[in-house]
Amino acid sequence: MHRVQVGPAVPVVALRAALLLILCAAAWWMSAEPVLGWLVAATAVAGAVLPRSLGTWIALGFLIASNLLVAADSVRTAVLIVVISITHGFGSLVLVTPWRARITVRALRPTLRRILLIQIVTQPVALFIGLVPVIRTTGAVPLAAVVSVLGAAALAALVYRLMRPSGSNVRGPA
Repeated sequence: MHRVQVGPAVPVVALRAALLLILCAAAWWMSAEPVLGWLVAATAVAGAVLPRSLGTWIALGFLIASNLLVAADSVRTAVLIVVISITHGFGSLVLVTPWRARITVRALRPTLRRILLIQIVTQPVALFIGLVPVIRTTGAVPLAAVVSVLGAAALAALVYRLMRPSGSNVRGPA
């Protein structure tokens, strides 16, 4: 008789429950309006029960909208970034795995690494943006928005350049 040993595994139901608890806790702590908090909780339940309803991402949208209604706070921003990263990372896994499945802890490592990498990059940037005084340009556009657009354009140009085949001088059809 042959046996396959895969190591410790987590039931997908536990991941769904954890996502639901994270979103409900964030809704309870972060929601500016009670109605938005209840909408976060209701759509998080829908996302846990029926992942293809995309309720998890709709709950994130309500959570973000709720946070736009309150004054800026670096702690709220940091927690929101963590909640978004965890919810998106594990919500994607839950979306494609059946109810009765089990995911090995080893298979969760790449997702955990991505979440950690996102935190390493985004938390200092968010803190820096929160510390920079609000400076308005002549068109009443916040300086952070202008810097963000320029950074996104630079990143797009870099990705485009890296995607070109090396040593290729061909610019397109003749």
